Amino acid sequence: LPQADALRKRLEDFRVVCLVDPDPLTQAEWKRLSDFVEGGGGLAVFLGRHARGRNGPDPSFRLPEAEALLPAVPAREFRAAE
Repeated sequence: LPQADALRKRLEDFRVVCLVDPDPLTQAEWKRLSDFVEGGGGLAVFLGRHARGRNGPDPSFRLPEAEALLPAVPAREFRAAE
């Protein structure tokens, strides 16, 4: 599902939510995902080019709510040669 559609759904109806190269999330969206995980749901987040901000990672991926869910705070973008 497109990210905007998926985050409007009732997350409790799912066992796992996978975000593949998500656009920046609001504080409320991160909180909603956190509540889902705390309630026993699974979450996988695969950051990609949409996490890029003007001067490094988009600030939304450094919100406290995001930091509680991500295994590390994004610091810089890395691109492999090929």
